[in-house]
Amino acid sequence: MLDSTTKKRFEDALASDGLRELAMQFVAEGHSQVSVYHLFEAFHSFVDDAKREADEAVLYSSLEDITGYCSIGSKWFDHYLTNEEIDAYRKASA
Repeated sequence: MLDSTTKKRFEDALASDGLRELAMQFVAEGHSQVSVYHLFEAFHSFVDDAKREADEAVLYSSLEDITGYCSIGSKWFDHYLTNEEIDAYRKASA
């Protein structure tokens, strides 16, 4: 679950087309690629629950950019993030 400050950061980034920059800010703050994915996934769930379909689509695309499951020019990270890495992070964070 995301705190209100993190939700506001996402809302601001979403409104200004700055989600990639937000992801890089998280990295600069010490988050790993999989941790950034987890944060974006949590916010994706939040907008999905709120039935914000347009925002949900943008965030889904961002999740693909984070994992690397997209065109080379759209990747936000050099490393291709695997489902195994994502699942291991979820288990460790639970």
